Amino acid sequence: MDARALEERTRINTELKERLMQRLPKPGDYQSDIESMLFLRREEASDSEKTFERPMAAFVIQGSKLSYFGGREYFYTENQCLVAGIDMPASFRAMPATKDKPFLSVFFYLDANLIRELSLEMAQKIPAWSGECEGVAVEETDPELLDVVLRLVRAHIARVISST
Repeated sequence: MDARALEERTRINTELKERLMQRLPKPGDYQSDIESMLFLRREEASDSEKTFERPMAAFVIQGSKLSYFGGREYFYTENQCLVAGIDMPASFRAMPATKDKPFLSVFFYLDANLIRELSLEMAQKIPAWSGECEGVAVEETDPELLDVVLRLVRAHIARVISST
């Protein structure tokens, strides 16, 4: 990623932090009015929270997160995203997190049927993969994708404000 893209990503992330800090007044999980979108705020390193996850994408806006999917460990931090494409047992821990600098994340559940359709479509267009497929990946979030997250957060906040 070039310097201009890094600068743009930092600008977008800063706005996301500001908006989330205003709208998430205390630690917790906040359901968006967009059905599959959730917001997380943690103010202390949490014990491992165990769950069975559906396909999802989790964007870390501030702090770091340690997740376990299918017995494997995944560490990701600010400006990174974890994507899980299949249902599987999972646990996670936000770290470090304080009242002054809480862990903030925007989380999306993905449509399993759409993933299946896209996988079938992609399989016809790309060469067969001979490597191992884990179903989970951590990647740097590029500015274009982070901007989509920001626009969804703005839309959610605008709807919440207009309905009050």
